[in-house]
Amino acid sequence: MNSKRSQALCIVFLTALFCEYAAAVCDNTSETGDDQLSAVHSCWTEFRDWLRPSFNLQRKHWDEGWGWSQCDATFAFPKMFNSTFLLTYGILDTSLGPWHNDNDYWLWASGAEHGFRYEPEDDDGAFATAFNGFWRTDRVEMKCPSFNNRSPGVRAGTMVHEATHIIYYRWKHQSNLPGSNCSAKCSDDWFYHELGEIAYGELRGGKSGHKHSMNQIQIEYLCDIAEYHESWVPFSVHNPARSEANTRMTNRILNPPGWRCGLPRPLYAPIGISAITIASTLSLGSVVEDNYAVLVASTLQLL
Repeated sequence: MNSKRSQALCIVFLTALFCEYAAAVCDNTSETGDDQLSAVHSCWTEFRDWLRPSFNLQRKHWDEGWGWSQCDATFAFPKMFNSTFLLTYGILDTSLGPWHNDNDYWLWASGAEHGFRYEPEDDDGAFATAFNGFWRTDRVEMKCPSFNNRSPGVRAGTMVHEATHIIYYRWKHQSNLPGSNCSAKCSDDWFYHELGEIAYGELRGGKSGHKHSMNQIQIEYLCDIAEYHESWVPFSVHNPARSEANTRMTNRILNPPGWRCGLPRPLYAPIGISAITIASTLSLGSVVEDNYAVLVASTLQLL
Protein backbone atom coordinates (compact mmCIF):
# COMPACT_ATOMS: atom_id res chain seq x y z
CA MET A 1 0.00 0.00 0.00
CA ASN A 2 2.80 2.35 0.91
CA SER A 3 4.57 1.41 -2.31
CA LYS A 4 1.50 2.26 -4.38
CA ARG A 5 1.12 5.56 -2.55
CA SER A 6 4.76 6.42 -3.18
CA GLN A 7 4.36 5.64 -6.88
CA ALA A 8 1.27 7.83 -7.08
CA LEU A 9 3.01 10.70 -5.34
CA CYS A 10 5.96 10.31 -7.67
CA ILE A 11 3.70 10.48 -10.73
CA VAL A 12 1.96 13.59 -9.38
CA PHE A 13 5.33 15.22 -8.65
CA LEU A 14 6.78 14.43 -12.09
CA THR A 15 3.61 15.61 -13.81
CA ALA A 16 3.70 18.90 -11.92
CA LEU A 17 7.40 19.29 -12.69
CA PHE A 18 6.84 18.65 -16.39
CA CYS A 19 3.92 21.07 -16.57
CA GLU A 20 5.94 23.75 -14.82
CA TYR A 21 8.80 23.21 -17.26
CA ALA A 22 6.48 23.26 -20.28
CA ALA A 23 4.90 26.50 -19.13
CA ALA A 24 8.24 28.22 -18.43
CA VAL A 25 8.74 30.49 -21.43
CA CYS A 26 10.16 33.96 -21.90
CA ASP A 27 7.75 36.89 -21.94
CA ASN A 28 6.27 37.61 -25.34
CA THR A 29 7.26 41.17 -26.22
CA SER A 30 6.66 43.37 -29.23
CA GLU A 31 9.91 44.58 -30.82
CA THR A 32 9.80 47.13 -33.63
CA GLY A 33 12.49 45.42 -35.68
CA ASP A 34 10.78 42.04 -35.47
CA ASP A 35 7.38 43.49 -36.32
CA GLN A 36 8.71 45.36 -39.36
CA LEU A 37 10.83 42.49 -40.64
CA SER A 38 7.92 40.05 -40.26
CA ALA A 39 5.91 42.34 -42.52
CA VAL A 40 8.61 41.91 -45.20
CA HIS A 41 8.56 38.11 -45.41
CA SER A 42 4.92 37.60 -44.30
CA CYS A 43 5.74 34.38 -42.46
CA TRP A 44 6.97 32.72 -45.66
CA THR A 45 5.94 29.08 -45.22
CA GLU A 46 8.58 27.55 -47.50
CA PHE A 47 11.37 29.38 -45.71
CA ARG A 48 9.99 28.36 -42.30
CA ASP A 49 9.98 24.71 -43.38
CA TRP A 50 13.56 25.07 -44.64
CA LEU A 51 15.02 26.91 -41.64
CA ARG A 52 13.81 24.37 -39.09
CA PRO A 53 16.13 21.54 -40.24
CA SER A 54 18.82 23.82 -41.68
CA PHE A 55 19.42 25.69 -38.42
CA ASN A 56 18.21 22.67 -36.39
CA LEU A 57 15.29 24.11 -34.46
CA GLN A 58 13.20 21.16 -33.30
CA ARG A 59 9.51 21.15 -32.50
CA LYS A 60 9.92 19.40 -29.14
CA HIS A 61 11.94 22.41 -27.95
CA TRP A 62 10.16 25.29 -29.74
CA ASP A 63 6.54 24.26 -29.18
CA GLU A 64 4.63 24.55 -25.86
CA GLY A 65 4.40 28.33 -25.76
CA TRP A 66 7.53 29.25 -27.74
CA GLY A 67 5.57 29.83 -30.95
CA TRP A 68 6.52 26.89 -33.20
CA SER A 69 3.40 27.32 -35.34
CA GLN A 70 2.94 31.04 -34.77
CA CYS A 71 3.46 33.96 -37.14
CA ASP A 72 3.01 36.46 -34.30
CA ALA A 73 6.43 38.10 -33.88
CA THR A 74 5.98 38.52 -30.15
CA PHE A 75 6.78 34.79 -29.79
CA ALA A 76 10.33 33.45 -29.62
CA PHE A 77 10.21 31.11 -32.64
CA PRO A 78 9.02 33.82 -35.09
CA LYS A 79 11.84 36.00 -33.75
CA MET A 80 14.28 33.22 -34.64
CA PHE A 81 12.57 33.09 -38.06
CA ASN A 82 13.45 36.78 -38.48
CA SER A 83 17.09 36.33 -37.50
CA THR A 84 17.63 33.29 -39.73
CA PHE A 85 15.94 35.15 -42.59
CA LEU A 86 18.45 37.98 -42.17
CA LEU A 87 21.39 35.57 -42.02
CA THR A 88 20.23 33.85 -45.20
CA TYR A 89 19.16 36.81 -47.34
CA GLY A 90 20.02 40.09 -45.62
CA ILE A 91 23.50 40.90 -46.98
CA LEU A 92 23.69 42.75 -50.28
CA ASP A 93 25.15 40.71 -53.14
CA THR A 94 28.20 42.67 -54.23
CA SER A 95 31.67 41.77 -55.44
CA LEU A 96 33.47 43.84 -52.80
CA GLY A 97 31.97 45.45 -49.73
CA PRO A 98 30.91 43.18 -46.85
CA TRP A 99 33.46 41.11 -44.96
CA HIS A 100 31.58 37.93 -45.88
CA ASN A 101 28.43 37.12 -47.82
CA ASP A 102 25.11 35.79 -46.56
CA ASN A 103 25.95 32.25 -47.71
CA ASP A 104 29.01 32.39 -45.44
CA TYR A 105 27.00 33.63 -42.49
CA TRP A 106 24.04 31.27 -42.58
CA LEU A 107 26.31 28.25 -43.01
CA TRP A 108 28.45 29.48 -40.13
CA ALA A 109 25.41 29.81 -37.85
CA SER A 110 23.72 26.61 -39.07
CA GLY A 111 23.14 24.03 -36.37
CA ALA A 112 22.74 21.27 -38.95
CA GLU A 113 26.05 22.23 -40.58
CA HIS A 114 28.01 21.97 -37.33
CA GLY A 115 26.11 19.29 -35.43
CA PHE A 116 24.27 21.28 -32.78
CA ARG A 117 20.73 22.49 -32.19
CA TYR A 118 19.16 25.72 -31.01
CA GLU A 119 16.93 25.57 -27.95
CA PRO A 120 14.99 28.29 -26.11
CA GLU A 121 15.66 28.76 -22.42
CA ASP A 122 13.65 30.71 -19.85
CA ASP A 123 16.71 32.36 -18.29
CA ASP A 124 17.69 36.01 -17.89
CA GLY A 125 21.35 35.38 -17.10
CA ALA A 126 22.82 35.86 -20.61
CA PHE A 127 21.82 36.37 -24.24
CA ALA A 128 22.74 32.79 -25.10
CA THR A 129 25.05 29.96 -24.05
CA ALA A 130 26.77 27.27 -26.11
CA PHE A 131 27.19 23.74 -24.72
CA ASN A 132 29.41 21.19 -26.40
CA GLY A 133 31.91 18.42 -25.79
CA PHE A 134 31.82 14.90 -24.36
CA TRP A 135 28.83 13.88 -22.22
CA ARG A 136 26.84 16.87 -23.45
CA THR A 137 24.25 17.53 -26.11
CA ASP A 138 25.81 20.07 -28.44
CA ARG A 139 23.39 22.99 -28.39
CA VAL A 140 22.99 26.75 -28.21
CA GLU A 141 20.45 27.92 -25.67
CA MET A 142 18.82 31.17 -26.76
CA LYS A 143 17.75 32.98 -23.58
CA CYS A 144 15.16 35.63 -22.77
CA PRO A 145 17.43 38.69 -23.27
CA SER A 146 17.86 37.59 -26.92
CA PHE A 147 14.10 37.87 -27.45
CA ASN A 148 13.24 40.87 -25.30
CA ASN A 149 14.49 44.35 -26.25
CA ARG A 150 16.71 42.81 -28.92
CA SER A 151 16.53 43.44 -32.66
CA PRO A 152 16.63 40.60 -35.23
CA GLY A 153 20.05 41.61 -36.57
CA VAL A 154 21.65 41.78 -33.14
CA ARG A 155 20.07 38.40 -32.31
CA ALA A 156 21.52 36.98 -35.55
CA GLY A 157 24.92 38.26 -34.41
CA THR A 158 24.46 36.32 -31.17
CA MET A 159 23.78 33.17 -33.21
CA VAL A 160 26.99 33.64 -35.20
CA HIS A 161 28.91 34.25 -31.96
CA GLU A 162 27.59 31.14 -30.23
CA ALA A 163 28.10 28.95 -33.30
CA THR A 164 31.78 29.91 -33.16
CA HIS A 165 31.96 28.43 -29.66
CA ILE A 166 30.78 25.15 -31.21
CA ILE A 167 33.06 25.31 -34.26
CA TYR A 168 36.15 25.99 -32.11
CA TYR A 169 34.88 24.15 -29.06
CA ARG A 170 38.16 24.31 -27.11
CA TRP A 171 38.47 28.06 -27.66
CA LYS A 172 37.38 30.17 -24.70
CA HIS A 173 36.96 33.88 -24.02
CA GLN A 174 39.82 35.77 -22.38
CA SER A 175 40.06 38.21 -19.50
CA ASN A 176 37.85 41.25 -19.77
CA LEU A 177 38.58 44.84 -20.61
CA PRO A 178 37.15 47.57 -18.38
CA GLY A 179 33.65 48.31 -19.64
CA SER A 180 32.83 44.77 -20.76
CA ASN A 181 30.11 44.51 -18.07
CA CYS A 182 30.66 40.75 -17.89
CA SER A 183 30.73 38.69 -14.71
CA ALA A 184 32.78 36.00 -16.49
CA LYS A 185 35.46 36.17 -19.19
CA CYS A 186 33.90 37.52 -22.40
CA SER A 187 36.66 39.25 -24.41
CA ASP A 188 38.59 38.05 -27.47
CA ASP A 189 41.53 38.73 -29.73
CA TRP A 190 40.98 40.08 -33.24
CA PHE A 191 42.52 37.89 -35.95
CA TYR A 192 43.35 40.48 -38.55
CA HIS A 193 42.39 40.09 -42.19
CA GLU A 194 41.65 42.59 -44.92
CA LEU A 195 38.60 43.07 -47.08
CA GLY A 196 38.76 40.60 -49.97
CA GLU A 197 41.49 38.48 -48.39
CA ILE A 198 38.92 35.79 -47.56
CA ALA A 199 36.97 34.98 -50.72
CA TYR A 200 33.19 34.91 -50.44
CA GLY A 201 32.11 31.35 -49.78
CA GLU A 202 35.40 30.46 -48.05
CA LEU A 203 34.52 31.30 -44.44
CA ARG A 204 32.83 28.06 -43.41
CA GLY A 205 34.86 25.70 -41.27
CA GLY A 206 38.02 27.75 -41.59
CA LYS A 207 38.45 26.77 -45.26
CA SER A 208 40.22 30.06 -45.87
CA GLY A 209 42.86 29.27 -43.25
CA HIS A 210 41.74 32.25 -41.16
CA LYS A 211 40.18 31.89 -37.76
CA HIS A 212 37.72 34.32 -36.23
CA SER A 213 37.15 34.79 -32.54
CA MET A 214 33.58 34.80 -31.23
CA ASN A 215 33.29 38.57 -30.85
CA GLN A 216 35.16 39.19 -34.10
CA ILE A 217 32.81 37.26 -36.38
CA GLN A 218 29.87 38.77 -34.50
CA ILE A 219 31.19 42.30 -35.09
CA GLU A 220 31.89 41.60 -38.76
CA TYR A 221 28.36 40.30 -39.28
CA LEU A 222 26.76 43.17 -37.39
CA CYS A 223 28.63 45.75 -39.42
CA ASP A 224 27.87 43.95 -42.67
CA ILE A 225 24.14 43.94 -41.97
CA ALA A 226 24.43 47.60 -40.89
CA GLU A 227 26.32 48.84 -43.96
CA TYR A 228 25.67 46.30 -46.74
CA HIS A 229 22.08 45.24 -46.13
CA GLU A 230 19.46 44.59 -48.77
CA SER A 231 17.09 47.51 -49.38
CA TRP A 232 14.20 45.76 -47.61
CA VAL A 233 16.03 45.56 -44.27
CA PRO A 234 14.31 48.10 -41.97
CA PHE A 235 16.22 50.90 -40.24
CA SER A 236 15.02 49.44 -36.93
CA VAL A 237 17.06 46.34 -37.79
CA HIS A 238 20.29 47.63 -39.32
CA ASN A 239 20.82 50.67 -37.11
CA PRO A 240 21.00 48.75 -33.79
CA ALA A 241 23.43 46.35 -35.45
CA ARG A 242 25.93 49.19 -36.05
CA SER A 243 25.69 50.31 -32.44
CA GLU A 244 26.17 46.78 -31.11
CA ALA A 245 29.18 46.24 -33.38
CA ASN A 246 30.98 49.32 -32.11
CA THR A 247 30.12 48.64 -28.47
CA ARG A 248 31.66 45.20 -28.76
CA MET A 249 34.70 46.52 -30.64
CA THR A 250 35.32 48.98 -27.79
CA ASN A 251 34.60 46.70 -24.85
CA ARG A 252 35.30 43.14 -25.97
CA ILE A 253 38.28 43.16 -28.35
CA LEU A 254 41.68 43.01 -26.67
CA ASN A 255 43.70 44.13 -29.71
CA PRO A 256 41.48 46.49 -31.77
CA PRO A 257 42.42 46.45 -35.47
CA GLY A 258 42.15 50.23 -35.95
CA TRP A 259 38.83 49.80 -37.73
CA ARG A 260 35.28 50.12 -36.46
CA CYS A 261 31.87 50.10 -38.09
CA GLY A 262 31.41 53.32 -40.06
CA LEU A 263 35.07 53.62 -41.09
CA PRO A 264 36.58 52.46 -44.37
CA ARG A 265 37.64 48.82 -44.28
CA PRO A 266 41.27 47.77 -44.88
CA LEU A 267 41.51 46.54 -48.47
CA TYR A 268 43.48 43.51 -49.52
CA ALA A 269 45.66 43.81 -52.61
CA PRO A 270 47.62 40.85 -54.03
CA ILE A 271 51.40 41.05 -54.18
CA GLY A 272 52.55 43.27 -57.02
CA ILE A 273 49.50 45.53 -56.95
CA SER A 274 49.57 48.83 -55.12
CA ALA A 275 46.43 50.65 -54.03
CA ILE A 276 46.06 54.42 -53.89
CA THR A 277 43.18 55.93 -52.03
CA ILE A 278 41.32 58.95 -53.31
CA ALA A 279 39.76 61.18 -50.67
CA SER A 280 36.26 62.53 -51.13
CA THR A 281 37.78 65.89 -52.01
CA LEU A 282 39.72 64.16 -54.81
CA SER A 283 43.00 65.01 -53.15
CA LEU A 284 45.63 62.28 -53.31
CA GLY A 285 45.74 60.00 -50.30
CA SER A 286 48.82 58.29 -48.96
CA VAL A 287 50.10 54.99 -50.29
CA VAL A 288 50.07 52.28 -47.66
CA GLU A 289 52.90 49.77 -47.87
CA ASP A 290 52.93 45.97 -47.49
CA ASN A 291 50.51 45.08 -50.25
CA TYR A 292 47.36 46.72 -48.92
CA ALA A 293 45.75 50.08 -48.56
CA VAL A 294 42.97 51.59 -46.52
CA LEU A 295 39.96 52.97 -48.32
CA VAL A 296 39.29 56.54 -47.27
CA ALA A 297 36.55 57.25 -49.77
CA SER A 298 34.20 55.46 -52.07
CA THR A 299 36.50 55.96 -55.08
CA LEU A 300 39.42 53.54 -55.40
CA GLN A 301 42.05 53.60 -58.14
CA LEU A 302 44.26 50.57 -58.64
CA LEU A 303 47.56 51.08 -60.47
